[in-house]
Amino acid sequence: MRLTSTLLGLSLICATPLAADPYRLVVGDQITLNYNFLQTPKTATIDLDGNIRLSEIGSIVADGKTFDEVEADVTDAMVKGGFSGIPFVSVEISEYAPIIVSGFIERGGRFDFAPGMTVGVALALSGGAATLDAPTGGNSELSSLAARRRSTTLATDIADTAARISRLEAALAGPEAPVVLPEDLQAAVPRSELPGLENRLIAEAKVLDRARLTAAILIKSWDKEIAEGQLQIGILDERLGLKESTIARISEDLDAARSLQSQGLATNTRTSGLVQRLADEREDLLAIETAKINVRRAISLAERNRQRYESDQHQTRLEALRDARNLLNTLQQNYRISLSELALLYGDVNGLALDDGGIGLQFSILGPRAARFANETVTSNTVLLPGDIVVVGTDVQTSAN
Repeated sequence: MRLTSTLLGLSLICATPLAADPYRLVVGDQITLNYNFLQTPKTATIDLDGNIRLSEIGSIVADGKTFDEVEADVTDAMVKGGFSGIPFVSVEISEYAPIIVSGFIERGGRFDFAPGMTVGVALALSGGAATLDAPTGGNSELSSLAARRRSTTLATDIADTAARISRLEAALAGPEAPVVLPEDLQAAVPRSELPGLENRLIAEAKVLDRARLTAAILIKSWDKEIAEGQLQIGILDERLGLKESTIARISEDLDAARSLQSQGLATNTRTSGLVQRLADEREDLLAIETAKINVRRAISLAERNRQRYESDQHQTRLEALRDARNLLNTLQQNYRISLSELALLYGDVNGLALDDGGIGLQFSILGPRAARFANETVTSNTVLLPGDIVVVGTDVQTSAN
């Protein structure tokens, strides 16, 4: 069964509007924010933890919240951060989280969400349901070859993705963690790809080693800058101590000279000289204290740069791991479908539905809002929300010859 542009048009016409309740953000949504600290509006994507990260304010929880709630949270963060003016905050959607379509379809993957999108629209965008032509007639050999090629490609992609997940998990585990394939990932890899896994893991380990070396060089440079700054602080503290002792001694001499001068036992020249020396020493003291402040600022900047780098690296790896895990799930589903297609090509096909002259399709929805369909049947007219994962299956059953 194939869906045409007619189905796409009908699905859009028949789609019911989004619920009247205020829209609640999900992971993957991209929003545009404008607030007092900005010269121009900025965009932020809700990350794996459900947060948006704003350099001027910090981390704000956005997942599951309305635009008004996010605006209120940003306002509160500004006030708590010491902003003394009248806060101005606006939040708008710039890009919804994508829809993911997988299963018994021609082209699985991510598709941009549009309000009113239905399961039928998502199915049409993915090229419609996959074909199940039996291996008879002139196209049987081509069908078999195409099915085998899809199965082999998917098996290779699964092995590559499993190895990449192992590398990302090792990177998150610590600087010395080795790249090893956990049992759950090993079970996910098709048997045909198991012999090549060791080489894949070695290659991923080399990628991780290079990343760790780069990180070590950067961190070492910041650590050196911090250590040198702390050494300078120690030297400046010693100089401050000496200056303070000198100033105290000159002050005592000046007091004695003034006492003698008041008795007519000392000249004004000695007193003036001591006054000038005291002024010079105090000026030097101020210069040393200023230098100490500047060194402390440099140390603080190096510490912040290191912390920000490590935090950004951790967040990037978390997001990459999430994407790789989602990709692995999609590849596994498509691989199982490819095996079913091979079984259909070489077995008896039973249970074909007569609706629309094709195969009966079954739909399920996964994702952060899947609970709304707990007691409902998902059909081609079901309205989707951003972040939904549509899984397409069939009621086809096969039996071996």
